[in-house]
Formats: sequence, structure tokens, C-alpha cells
Amino acid sequence: MFGIYSTRMLGTMLFALGLTSTAHAQTVAQGYGVVGNGRYSNRFASGPLGGTFAFGGEVLARGQFGGSVEGGLDGVAPTFSIDGLLALRHARQRIVPFIRAGFTHSSGEYSNTYDGPNAGGGVTFWLNPRVGIRAEYLHVVRTLSGTSLWTENSDVVRMGVSFR
Repeated sequence: MFGIYSTRMLGTMLFALGLTSTAHAQTVAQGYGVVGNGRYSNRFASGPLGGTFAFGGEVLARGQFGGSVEGGLDGVAPTFSIDGLLALRHARQRIVPFIRAGFTHSSGEYSNTYDGPNAGGGVTFWLNPRVGIRAEYLHVVRTLSGTSLWTENSDVVRMGVSFR
């Protein structure tokens, strides 16, 4: 069902999270779940995406920079992302803006796979030290794997929860 690229990406994500699990108190690990919607465009058409949802994990050194891994669905297409992350936070700050950029792999119709960069940002409003509300924007460029003949852009707005 998932191609060799999905297997490699999942292995890379698990390896990255495993390396960071040995870090000490200055490392912050947090998870999130988001839902949202957006639009797509390609050279022939544009329109609304189906609903999207994702779950992910983030590891931040000194609570400010690190990486994230994410898996979810865009419409009915499974997606996996691995990103670099920068949280613009200070000690005890409840509102934490962040930016992220990385790589997304997804499956699509007719068993096609797509790879490409993503970039976005958002904000987490921490209700208490363990739970927060997350809002974000994400732009993904998807190119049909093995060719540069088909490229599609997606813009998605998502909301959800973050937890530590």
C-alpha cells in the first residue's frame, strides 16, 4: 500500500525521535492533533481540498528549535511529513508562535505518490503547562514522484490541540 519512500521516511522519523529521546531537561517533547481545510491548485484547475487531519510529535532543544514528524490524511490521501521547527518562545510564555519547513510525502489517486517541500507557521496558546490550542497555516508543493510533469500546490489552515 505504501511505497518504498513511505517506508524510508517512517524509518527516518522514528530514528530522529529515538535520537532525541536521550536528551535531558532542556529538551521539550510535545504532540499535537489538528483538523482543517484548504485549497489546491495546479496548472489545469483549482478548488477546495477535502478535509484534512494529522497527528504529530515535536522535539525542541531548549524549547526553541528542533524537528517534527507528522502523519495524517489530506482528503483520503495518506501523508507523512518531517520538518525542522523553530518556536519563538521565551520562558513561561503562554503564546508561542512557530515556523516550520520540511518535506512531505503523500499518496494520491491512481496509486500515484507525490513528494515535495512544505513550509508554514502558526501559534500555540498554552492553556496550562500541559495542554494548548494550536492554529497553523501550511503550504505544500507536491510533485508526482519520478517526474516533474505534474505539480500541485496546497494551502491548508488547521486548528487543534497540543499536549506535553
